[in-house]
Amino acid sequence: MSTSYSKELNRLAELMWEQEAELELKPQEEKETTPQKASTDSAPNDVFWGKWKGRYIVVMRYISGRTTSNVKLPNIYSDEAAARSAALDIIRKFPEASIRYLSAKELAVYL
Repeated sequence: MSTSYSKELNRLAELMWEQEAELELKPQEEKETTPQKASTDSAPNDVFWGKWKGRYIVVMRYISGRTTSNVKLPNIYSDEAAARSAALDIIRKFPEASIRYLSAKELAVYL
């Protein structure tokens, strides 16, 4: 189920990118940013989000080298819509990063 949900989320992100590309010439107001911004000097390699202990969280993983990965402190959200929106905002900012919805067991590895 999480695989089809992840595919649907990726399809939604692609549609949003296409819409943004069409509106690129028109000035837009700044959207709200996530509580903790990703560092602008390096893009995350992976964005993981999911439900863990009753809360939705978004985790960014940065891979440096072949074996070293750094995980930023997770952003915590009270509902699914806010977490999904935050994850998509990060993907819009860093389109080279991958996004995945993880189950609680998979997500616990990164916490």
